[in-house]
Amino acid sequence: TKSPAPAAAAAPAAAVPSPVPGQPVVQASHEEPQQIAAPPADAATRVDLLTLLGTSLTSLEDLPTAAEVLQQSARDAETAFGAADARTLRARLRQSDVLRLQDKNDEARKILETLLPRMREQRAAQPSDLVNALRGLADVEFRTGKGEAADPHFEEGLDVVRRHLGENHADHLALLSLKARNLRTRSRSAEALQASQEAMRIAQTVYAGTPRHPVLSEARFTHGFI
Repeated sequence: TKSPAPAAAAAPAAAVPSPVPGQPVVQASHEEPQQIAAPPADAATRVDLLTLLGTSLTSLEDLPTAAEVLQQSARDAETAFGAADARTLRARLRQSDVLRLQDKNDEARKILETLLPRMREQRAAQPSDLVNALRGLADVEFRTGKGEAADPHFEEGLDVVRRHLGENHADHLALLSLKARNLRTRSRSAEALQASQEAMRIAQTVYAGTPRHPVLSEARFTHGFI
């Protein structure tokens, strides 16, 4: 009689990639595979990077792309953290920057007026955002020929600077430079000169090591215009 044929050797378990990069490959099991949950997306990092990218695109004057990126950032921030969160407010603030540069002043004003009450509540934690929102609204008034309406925004912004940021802060410089241009167009030359001189002092202090820095160059230009 013939001996029974030997049983076929079991096929080796297939190797599957490990879900953790850099870890050794593991062998598949005949048991029911376990579902490995993907780690949750880091919403905070995503929003911060989108806002940073949108701000950089704004600086490069790619305004249509910047607008799309910042809209996505604001949407993601509101979904993850809520409408009153600092990340949401900051993304929407950057949206208003793009709108101002596109001469969409009414849309920018609407966003800024919505943001300000919430930003005032967070002034101690996020003073720079509040100063930038006030400067943005002052700029909208300036651009639309309502220079006098900008004065309260300048004064509030300067008060926030003094209380929370300090005199030699870049936001103080930006606020004073805009105030000087505003006053100059309203024939308030002495006040414009005072604001411009203070802006130059700050610029020379903050950017002492980089004499060709564009912010310092802009301060010189504004001072020369005054």
